Order: sequence, then C-alpha cells, then structure tokens
Amino acid sequence: MIKIKDKVIISDPCYKRGTWCMSEQCNMLDGNYNYYVEEINTDWGDKVKSIEIVHENYKRPKKWKYKNSLIGVDTGQAGIFCEEIFPKLEEERGNYGDINTFYGKCCNLTMQNYKEIQIVLDLKESIKRNDFERSLIYYKNNQKSLESLEEYLKYHKEQFERFSKLNIFKKSFEEEEENLVKNYDEIKNTTYYIERLKIYEEYQKTGIIPETPKLIQYGIIDGRGIVSSSGFGDGIYCCYANFNKKGKCIGIKIKFI
Repeated sequence: MIKIKDKVIISDPCYKRGTWCMSEQCNMLDGNYNYYVEEINTDWGDKVKSIEIVHENYKRPKKWKYKNSLIGVDTGQAGIFCEEIFPKLEEERGNYGDINTFYGKCCNLTMQNYKEIQIVLDLKESIKRNDFERSLIYYKNNQKSLESLEEYLKYHKEQFERFSKLNIFKKSFEEEEENLVKNYDEIKNTTYYIERLKIYEEYQKTGIIPETPKLIQYGIIDGRGIVSSSGFGDGIYCCYANFNKKGKCIGIKIKFI
C-alpha cells in the first residue's frame, strides 16, 4: 500500500519536472492506495503489462473510463509517484547506482535481482562451453587479488603480459596502471566476485545447476509511489484515471502491453 496526497506525477523517473512526455494528476483523493501489477509471459520473457493504484476505499475497476495522457519512457521504466517525493530540482534526481537518491532507488527496484540472474546465466553458459573450472579459477584469482592494491596490480600485470603476447593489448601496462589504481577502491567494495564464487562453488560442491530466478521488475519507493519496468522498454504508453462522484481521482493506471 502507498500513501498519496493531493497530486501524483506519472513519469519515467529520469525526467525533470516539466518534461513534455510526463504527466501530473491533481485532485487526488488523499489516503492509502492499493497497487496492482499485471505481468505477462512473452517470447522475450516475463514483462510488466500494467501498473495501477486504487484508493483503499474503492474496488479495483474493471474499466478505466478516462485517458489521462500519454507517458514517454527513455530508461525502460515508469512510475506513479506522490508529488512530494518526485525531485523538484534536476540536480536532486540522482544517478544510477546511488540508492540514496530518487533515481538510483527506482533503478534498483526495477532490476532488484538482475545481478543474481546474470550470475546463474553466466554459470549455465560456462557449463555449456565446458570451461566451468577455468571460470571458477578466474573468479577466485580476481577475488584474491583484491586483498591489497599491490596484489591487485601484480595480478593484472601478469594478465596484461600474458595477453600482450597474443597482441590483444596495444598499450603498455604503465599506461593502464593509473586507471587500475583509480578504480581499485570501487571494485574492492563491490560483491561481483564474491557472489559469483558463492554460486560457482555451490555448483562445484553439489553438481546441481540452480534455477534461474524470476526477475523482480517493480517496487514501492519510500511508501509514496510505485515504479516498474515498462513492458518491452522505451516508448510511449497510455495512462488512465478514474474519479469518484465528487470529482476526486481515486485511481491511476499505466498500460504497457
């Protein structure tokens, strides 16, 4: 359930206020809203067909009577947000990967377990190619190299020299070293190799290939809005609204498919 007060913004979370392809709905009935997400299985996997919010005092409508607007999408996601949580200034919107910001939170919700899915798919592909053991060693060596900057540079220098013999790299290691040092802390603080090692070692131990998880493509942001992946991705989508007898808006729907 999400809480709405007076006004909602219906938009791709990447947009700044006033963007032509976003929309607003004023005169919302204050209160708590139930949310509904309809998913559909397609040839390209499970997709979100539509998202809705409906005031808790009203039943979910079978028909949506009024077309609110058309909503543009440029980052493969869109949502219905209480106006109070949508950033007022462009610089407040934030960036992908920063889950302390509005935009970062939205991206995190629409791809909650994408990384886990990718690890399982990588494992299956590695088994299919018959290079599971090599992949496991690769992840172990990379994780071990992160124990210190010195070990990290030493490992990558060894890799660089090995691949240079194959004429894969054109630059010298010294030219790449600056970037390695600059990115070390960021890479060290990720769980990229740890998460892969955990699943790879579990498969090595049991011989059981894990099921590919179902992608979680939507979520509630700060209890004041819902955001979702947008069907097949970027495009223009229809938005609908319903009203009570007093003219208060009691529901919003975005139809993606």
